[in-house]
Amino acid sequence: MASGQASPIPTSMASAGVRSLNRVGFGVLACVISGCAMLKPLPPEESVRLRAMQRWTALKDGRFDEALSYHVSAMRGSLKPGQYESNFANRSNWLKIEVVKVDCGPQLCDVRVALTAKTFVPGMFNGTIDTAINEKWVFAEGQWLLNSQF
Repeated sequence: MASGQASPIPTSMASAGVRSLNRVGFGVLACVISGCAMLKPLPPEESVRLRAMQRWTALKDGRFDEALSYHVSAMRGSLKPGQYESNFANRSNWLKIEVVKVDCGPQLCDVRVALTAKTFVPGMFNGTIDTAINEKWVFAEGQWLLNSQF
């Protein structure tokens, strides 16, 4: 082979390189198609609905540190250990939790959570009682947080 000329690539190596390039191209295309949707932030109503439900689920499951992390920092810093948990001592009676309403402005969302629980008095209210809790969520610290101090 004369100097300065490239040596020919064996056919098996060339086709393997094309297959690898095709896989990379397909992967990039798939990422672009699906990734654009994943990078788009959720509308405030959807984000707050999701976060509110995650908080209530954490409460029901007894994951109080996680549930408290959904509050504004002023609330998180004002509680003594065990104080937050004591507010939810009856959580084992909760049967159903549903975020039924979310209305948002640019920085504030009004949320209504419906809660169905077993009653403490057998035979009353057909054994369950329904209630609703109104919450205020604010966009603070770069995310939507529950502001129970409103």
